[in-house]
Amino acid sequence: MQLTSRRKTLKPKFTRDDQGNLCLLAPALGLWRDRPSLGTPVMPGMSLGCIEVLGVLHDVVVPEKVAGVCSAVGEGLDPDAARIPLTFGTPMLVIDPKAGNLGGEVQQAHEDNQTTGAGLCAPSSGRFYRRAAPHKPFFIEVGQEVREGQVVGLLEIMKTFHRITFTGPGLPSPARVVAIEVEDGDDVRAGDVLVRVEPV
Repeated sequence: MQLTSRRKTLKPKFTRDDQGNLCLLAPALGLWRDRPSLGTPVMPGMSLGCIEVLGVLHDVVVPEKVAGVCSAVGEGLDPDAARIPLTFGTPMLVIDPKAGNLGGEVQQAHEDNQTTGAGLCAPSSGRFYRRAAPHKPFFIEVGQEVREGQVVGLLEIMKTFHRITFTGPGLPSPARVVAIEVEDGDDVRAGDVLVRVEPV
């Protein structure tokens, strides 16, 4: 079956277990692919791969109020499978909010957004890329209009690439890009401002 382009962005719901871990629930029935590796830091708006539904790929992103480190895939799922079958509402990923002390970094990033009202921050440390490959165009440019869920760059973490989408508390949508604070290939830390915007 030939896959068509991605159609929409999905945000899983989540529950909290007795140990305080967050369990993300599958937002659709389909095949989950390109999931983050175990041990990967996550933050709201970060990519969790995509779910293939009837030949269409839908991006899956971390919902708001979820941050921590990927500690396990859902019970009964094969962690080594390239495409993991999911049914709606079943546990797909376990996030440890205490691992790596990400809570403070995430809170600081959210506070920065609320203070400036115009900054999209790095969800974790890594190397930021403004385009998918050297010969490809930049995801966004200064003066361009962006909307929630739109990809604005890639973050390389432990040799794995994660899509950075335009989403987060205090960010207007639609918005206009007024500044791109980092260059293609720059190393960034969690909470660093990547893109500044203004309401359209």
